Amino acid sequence: MIYPKLKLVFIHIPKTAGLFIESILNRYDTPLDSVHVHSTIEEIKKIINNRINDNFKNYTCFTIIREPISRYISLYNYTKTNDTGIHGWSNKWGKSLKKNIEIMSSLDLKTLKNYKIYQLDYITLNNNQYINNIFNFNNLDKVLKWISNYCKSNFNINITYNIKNKINTQTLKYTIDSLSISDINKLNKLLKNDILFYNNIFIQ
Repeated sequence: MIYPKLKLVFIHIPKTAGLFIESILNRYDTPLDSVHVHSTIEEIKKIINNRINDNFKNYTCFTIIREPISRYISLYNYTKTNDTGIHGWSNKWGKSLKKNIEIMSSLDLKTLKNYKIYQLDYITLNNNQYINNIFNFNNLDKVLKWISNYCKSNFNINITYNIKNKINTQTLKYTIDSLSISDINKLNKLLKNDILFYNNIFIQ
């Protein structure tokens, strides 16, 4: 999302509390119309440089990333309980999470990228990472404090994102405990680059 008055870009990766963060940012600026909620950094850069005649370098960019395996499971759960889903991949590729993992693990990289399952695909351009402000889904308080400082606001940073309640409302509740060791190994291979990236940033 592009917030022109704030000169701020939020790369909303699916299943990383993005709607919650947008609800906070919308208090301070109106996001640019006709920008897809899950636009990649490449798409955002083109819009700023070409459509609104501004310079991408004038904007501060941030995003939130999530532990890749838990995010993949959350993404699958979401697409199975929503008619439209995200890119339609889980409804097409498997009636169970186990089957989904099996099929996805058999696809080539080009096909997989069409489904945008990788967090890195949202935040890299020509293999370069353009976002300096990357936060952890497991520490949203830090995101709120950063937004508060950026917007020079003293809003209530005790606002919470109720992950537990969101999980309990899902009809289909796959968790990492639902997976076999074989399934986890397949996900580790499938999500290898995302896992390496996540661990390099957040796991010391």
